[in-house]
Amino acid sequence: EKLNISWGTPNGIRADKVDEELAELMNKSGCNGVAVGIESVDNNVWKNIKKAETIETITKGIQILKKHKVPVKGFFLIGSPGGSKEEILRALEYSKELNLDEARFSMATPYPGTELYDWVSSNKAWKVENPEEDVVKFTHGGDVKALYGTNSFSAEEMESVYKEATSGWEEYDLQRNFQKRFKKKLLEYPKLRLALKAVRDKVKA
Repeated sequence: EKLNISWGTPNGIRADKVDEELAELMNKSGCNGVAVGIESVDNNVWKNIKKAETIETITKGIQILKKHKVPVKGFFLIGSPGGSKEEILRALEYSKELNLDEARFSMATPYPGTELYDWVSSNKAWKVENPEEDVVKFTHGGDVKALYGTNSFSAEEMESVYKEATSGWEEYDLQRNFQKRFKKKLLEYPKLRLALKAVRDKVKA
């Protein structure tokens, strides 16, 4: 029996811990969506950031959630050690293939005291004068800027692929929503649906 409540996990869950029973209970209890920190589609990047999951286990968990009609938002990081422009574009295609309900791309944030902060500092990769002050200023909100860059993934490339991935997802989502609305309208007008089917059959012939 569906409970008369609505809840979600906007700060993320571990998709590799999801199974059929849990996903079904989430749907029945009124779950209106979950976020998953996918971060990357490259297992080598995951090893570098010490993420104790694999793309295969996360994919399986997301597929189970989608099967039980639990909306899924995926978070991806740009600029993780070992990352690249190609890796982020693969993440965009991955989001489309899994038909995520939302995909969010963000710059990896090297907060002071973290291993990422130390990694950027040891590689002398900072592109800002005051990292501790700029770490929040340029990684959240509308003014997104890469705080660091490497020989294999420059700050300019990070900012470029951020725009490309974000706009690519928005375009995909807009087209997907238009198709949903169009199909809904077809169901409301059976004569139009039959007419379009006749045209399609004629073209195939």
